[in-house]
Amino acid sequence: MKSGNESGKKKKIKIGHISTLLADPGGACCGVETVIANLIKEQVDQQGHEVTLFASGTSKTRADKLESIYPNFLVQDGITWDRSWPWDLANFANAIKQANNGEIDILQVHSLESLVLPLIDFIKIPVVITIHDIQGVLNKTDPGKRFIYQKYSKKANFVAVSNSVKKSLDIAGIQPNIIGTIHNGIDIQEYSICSGLKDRLGWIGNITESKGVTDAIEVARALKMPLDIAGPVTSDNKMFFEKEVKPLLTKGIRWVGKIEKHQKPAFFGNLIVLLGTSKIPETFGMGILEANASGVPAVVYNHGAANEIVKNGRNGFLVPVNDRHKMCIRIKEISNRINPAVCRKWIEENFTAKIMADKYEKLYYRLLGI
Repeated sequence: MKSGNESGKKKKIKIGHISTLLADPGGACCGVETVIANLIKEQVDQQGHEVTLFASGTSKTRADKLESIYPNFLVQDGITWDRSWPWDLANFANAIKQANNGEIDILQVHSLESLVLPLIDFIKIPVVITIHDIQGVLNKTDPGKRFIYQKYSKKANFVAVSNSVKKSLDIAGIQPNIIGTIHNGIDIQEYSICSGLKDRLGWIGNITESKGVTDAIEVARALKMPLDIAGPVTSDNKMFFEKEVKPLLTKGIRWVGKIEKHQKPAFFGNLIVLLGTSKIPETFGMGILEANASGVPAVVYNHGAANEIVKNGRNGFLVPVNDRHKMCIRIKEISNRINPAVCRKWIEENFTAKIMADKYEKLYYRLLGI
């Protein structure tokens, strides 16, 4: 007998998504929360599944049901990531209860490995853990998470957001049960190619030494081009910003602050090129996708997931890490070699929310045996 999937009529399933309570999926914050919101929107509106989101009470979501044990997102109430685990644990416990009561068919957890893995044996349904961030494991600043990975990671079904994730963990001597790679996707309809003046370079991210923001400034100065730097300054990075970045700012080299989701199309619309100068191999690069969808190419250091997102001469250029001179050369070639429409088409064909959701759906069916 053919399954509903094979006969052309897909079986509808009940999906649970778990997010940290630190930020709102679908809210002003960008990053993992945007990925979750995009995935849920596709699963509900296009695939017709029943979705429950376990997240902050202020989340903006297309999920059929929002379950939260806290009314706001934690940062709003001054609760930082290092103190968030009691709330995230309570949120996860609520999800386990519903899963074991048959209210959910499959549970997808976004990060939160340190809380999820020790309890994996107590969950009666398949669990998918998407690995969004591994820096604490790789650089050993989070020894607890590293311990959890080493002790429990063979028991779970992991999805990597890039092949770089698996490679980096292998090098670090950690080999979780990664059952597939599914790249993040964006809502392509939120971005368009701007016909206005494109007169500056752009950089977006957390303003820290490891993200290489000062490299971007040096490139802009060498080319005598204006640069917009987008990213938050918080208590965590204020000292670095005040000491290393602020003295380099000029009328042309500007810090434009934190860019929220609704501001991104305007930010990218003014750019000639997006710079990717991270000193560390990134697990993914949402900014590259958003820039390309706006018709803006990216010139980035050639490590981490950048090697999977950027194709030389198509949607940007890869240059050796720390090679600012080569980056300058490539930027000069952008206007003659990179077509904005081709940049956008690259995203349409490889990195949309629909593509991401379709791959997760196939994975869910496989794990559920339907």
